[in-house]
Amino acid sequence: MHTPPLPHPPAPGEPRRPNVTRRIWPDETQPLTDAGEGIPDADDTPTRLLPARQLRWEQDSDPDPDAPTVSSSRFGAPVSGPVRDAALSQSAGLAGRQISRNDWVLLTAAIGIVLVLVGTVAAFGLLGLPSASGNNAPAGAGATAATATPIATPAPTATATPLPAVQASFTTHDIATQGSWQGQYGAQGYVVIGDTQQLSASIQVAPTNQQEAHWADSSSDPRALQKASNPADRIAACWCSSGSFTIDVNITDGQTYQMALYVVDWDQQNRAEIVNILDPATYGVLDTRSVTSFGAGAWLAWSVRGHVALQITNAPGSPSAVVSGLFFASMPAPGTTPSASPAATDTPTTIPSSGGDATPTDTPSP
Repeated sequence: MHTPPLPHPPAPGEPRRPNVTRRIWPDETQPLTDAGEGIPDADDTPTRLLPARQLRWEQDSDPDPDAPTVSSSRFGAPVSGPVRDAALSQSAGLAGRQISRNDWVLLTAAIGIVLVLVGTVAAFGLLGLPSASGNNAPAGAGATAATATPIATPAPTATATPLPAVQASFTTHDIATQGSWQGQYGAQGYVVIGDTQQLSASIQVAPTNQQEAHWADSSSDPRALQKASNPADRIAACWCSSGSFTIDVNITDGQTYQMALYVVDWDQQNRAEIVNILDPATYGVLDTRSVTSFGAGAWLAWSVRGHVALQITNAPGSPSAVVSGLFFASMPAPGTTPSASPAATDTPTTIPSSGGDATPTDTPSP
């Protein structure tokens, strides 16, 4: 069929008509069946590509100034015009719907990707799972696996607890050694009463309020102490008091020593006495020992350091308190045992009266 020609544009000087035309698409009028160059519409009807100036316009008798305007660039040049009470052609409607759908698909896809990424990062952070950039490559995959280096926590530095300046701890009660002290006690100093005194420069011994008495200046009785000048001979002598006396011991080198005290009730007078170890600076009692039934001789030993004082007090009913010797030796190394004989109980021992031994003469009776 013949397509009506388009109206001519207004001549110069002729009043211009208002833009009240609308585009009449070919599929709204009649199919184009000629074999010219064209593009298929949505209903597969070929539409010829016409220049914009060859489009057919239709005058609207009652123009609507608020009518919508439709535009198209399918014909080589933009064409627009108001549309009233007429649906868009099928091709224009489909094109508009296709653009809107694509935009929504892209927007939805973008939102979905963002949500997936945010959820993944949150899951890794909450669960503590290794991230994709972590050390998750399988063995032999060629990826260099990063090895976590543990941070060594520095061990606390052991701080040596300072030892007290003054210390006295009881260690030994020995009744087996009797007067044979050499090789057992006194390696670093000794005081054999009535015989010899030999002390290192760091140990000072000073008795007060005591008397000195001699039972036997020479004896073979094993209860008598060996003489330092002649170990084959022995002596029985003592510091004594009917009340109490003190032996001040000052160790100035800061070392710990074994201090051994030897007592003997030589003439079997049932003596009993109390030995207190005091701190001279505070008069505090560091240790207390009660000694009874020591007719066979007894050793009392302490671990001491610093300045201490031995207070020897006569017990009620006893004739006098006595001390026959004081001996010092370095403390044994940890894990070793002292060379003194094992401890024994204060079991009374009956000693027969000494036969042939000299009795003290020309000296105060202890």
